[in-house]
Amino acid sequence: MPLDGHRVLVVEDESLIAFEIESIIREAHGEGVCAPRLAKAMQLAGAPHLSAAILDFQLGSDNSLPVAAKLYAASVPFLFYTASGYAAMSQEWPNVSVLHKPASPNELVRSLIALLTGKPALC
Repeated sequence: MPLDGHRVLVVEDESLIAFEIESIIREAHGEGVCAPRLAKAMQLAGAPHLSAAILDFQLGSDNSLPVAAKLYAASVPFLFYTASGYAAMSQEWPNVSVLHKPASPNELVRSLIALLTGKPALC
C-alpha cells in the first residue's frame, strides 16, 4: 500500500479538514498525527519516527513556519497544504511543494508519495 509504515504529521487548525486528511492517510495505510495549534505542532515535530508532514500555513493567529524550520532541522520532509500565505512560504521555503486547498484525496496521497520518495508527483 502507498503509505505503509509511514507516520505523517498533519498540522491543521480546522478540525474537519484535519479529520479528512487523517482519514485519507489512514485509507492509504499510513498513520496521521494531528496538531491543531502551533505549540502542539512544535512538540510533535520533534517526535521520533515521523516520515513526513503536511502543514497548513495559517494556524489561527500563528503560522507554521517555525514548524517547517524544526522539521527541516530534523530532516523530515514536508509540504504546505494551504489556501493562503503563498508569498511567505515561497520566500522562506522556495523548494518546498505547496498543495492548494482543496485537493482531492488522490492528489494528497500522490504528493505525499512524491515527498517520501523524492520523485515528482504526476497529477
